[in-house]
Amino acid sequence: PACVARSSVVARTRTAIEEASKGGGLGQLFSELGGKQEFSLLEVARADATFSRVYVLSNAHLVCHIEEVMPLNLFEDAFLDGPAWDADGVFAEGERSGFERSR
Repeated sequence: PACVARSSVVARTRTAIEEASKGGGLGQLFSELGGKQEFSLLEVARADATFSRVYVLSNAHLVCHIEEVMPLNLFEDAFLDGPAWDADGVFAEGERSGFERSR
């Protein structure tokens, strides 16, 4: 995978619950619910072979706290030709270990 992510989602409205029950991803859910979206970057961090970001995406219907971890070479041409990134265990201990944080 190019990215490993985990998120927690809080529905603020009955409409959000009804739309979420139809299935699909977060992007589809925000698209269906419409309205102004707010993005707040909370953290950017770097480890030996990966980088991560933590942010909140919200609107009148939803609040999503999202953590993403990606390999450092994700945006290099060599990423596609190189060995597969081993994303197993990124969140195994509940927290991202080995990261230097930048806020």
